[in-house]
Amino acid sequence: MKKIVLLSFVLSMICGFLLFPTTKAEAGLNTTTIKASYHNWTDSAYPTYAHYNGQPYVNVGYSPGRAFRSYVYFNLSSIPAGSTINSASFNIWLQNDFFLINPIDHTDCYGIPSVPVLVAGQVSESWNSSMNWNNQPGHVGYATYDLTQFPCNDQERFYYIGVTQIVKNWVESGQANNGFNIIGTESGSSWSRRFASSTGAEAEKPQLYIQYTTPDAPADPPSDESLPSGTTGANSTTNGNAAATTPTVNPNLKTTDSSIATPTLTYVTVGSARSEAPVTSDLPIIVGDSLIVGGKATKGLTISLAIGDKVFSGVVDDAGNWEIVVDTSAFVPGIVKAKAQAQDLKKNKGSAEAELFGLSVSAKTVVAETKEAAKTETKKMGWKDWLILAGLVLGLILAVLALIFRKKIFKIFQKP
Repeated sequence: MKKIVLLSFVLSMICGFLLFPTTKAEAGLNTTTIKASYHNWTDSAYPTYAHYNGQPYVNVGYSPGRAFRSYVYFNLSSIPAGSTINSASFNIWLQNDFFLINPIDHTDCYGIPSVPVLVAGQVSESWNSSMNWNNQPGHVGYATYDLTQFPCNDQERFYYIGVTQIVKNWVESGQANNGFNIIGTESGSSWSRRFASSTGAEAEKPQLYIQYTTPDAPADPPSDESLPSGTTGANSTTNGNAAATTPTVNPNLKTTDSSIATPTLTYVTVGSARSEAPVTSDLPIIVGDSLIVGGKATKGLTISLAIGDKVFSGVVDDAGNWEIVVDTSAFVPGIVKAKAQAQDLKKNKGSAEAELFGLSVSAKTVVAETKEAAKTETKKMGWKDWLILAGLVLGLILAVLALIFRKKIFKIFQKP
């Protein structure tokens, strides 16, 4: 008899457990880091040879008569259809390993090309394990990065290329996601860089960091002003007001040339909050938060962005746009200004320095754990939920009946 009652009780508990945890994360502001699914790289000296997923690295570079290009693919199926992309960063790990392109010391990191630009292109066609130099696709759009910011004395770490528009093309515009190609200048002096691939060490694999808003999120998410005192953004708490102003000094400023137009600011994205220019007040940010800055300038120039004592660079694309992903992990709490100069590296000249915006930097303390809890809602019941509910009710009925008729049931199961 006790076994029957116990069995009914267990059945009821199992059904209840399956039924009631029917909550899901509320659609809204989200971040995700997607690691590369597969890769390939091509070598003009071996035009029919493919390097699909074969090595833990990809090569990019040039020497007279020989060039290297790389391809990386990310699966974006985890991002819901109809999402809005707020920002995206293509993160690649600069390796320190053997590479044959430098005939002098055989190092993998060597030289700076005459036009120091690295391109992360939106690949135009699909590709697979048979892709080689002869049949490799081109690209239909691209983001650029100042190759001087991949110094050979600062390897074994991630570098960040802003690719927001490319990911928007894939997710919002429905353009085919064929991944990125990585290409540099293929003329002039020799140079090379080697990056970790999709088959490399787990911590070094190429990453695509994306901040996005799902379709049914509020059109205007709460601003920082609506948050409780002592918080900044949706995912962190701070230690209150920042310290005194920290001066911004750019040691890489070029001699001013009045013929070079001053760069302008288009937007600043802190975490998932995007502020359009002009930004008239200091934006709150916590050390380690993501920071992406975008603006306008003359195409082909390099933007040198100084924030406090940190300097970051980006290249202006053919449409006159520039975007720089800023590493804030070494920021010092305080009020700091962001200043930019447009530079012509060939002439070693630059525009007048422009103050673009200010930041109120706070130290990171405790990460709020209430974000996900606050963003849940009860899921509507489907046929599976109704089936579980029926099982729960049946289990309870059996338990009650077993208690009421326990004596009769006991006699039935007695041995004759």
